[in-house]
Amino acid sequence: MTAAVRTWLRCPRPLRWPALRLGCFPHAGGNAAFYRPWASQVPDDVEVYGVQYPGRMDRTGEPFAADLPTLAEGAAAA
Repeated sequence: MTAAVRTWLRCPRPLRWPALRLGCFPHAGGNAAFYRPWASQVPDDVEVYGVQYPGRMDRTGEPFAADLPTLAEGAAAA
């Protein structure tokens, strides 16, 4: 797992061979933890990833994204 993935994405239930990886973007002011319960609600072969924005939860030391394109670029790179 790359540093970008560890920084931007949170997966509460990693799977070895997922049939689907579901990327979930939190609402404004939200964080990746919102999607933690989803992992137990989706089929067993679906991997849920919550996007953790800069400035939220364990990334509070980082500045917030300046705009939506910057936020999208970071998440897409991960």
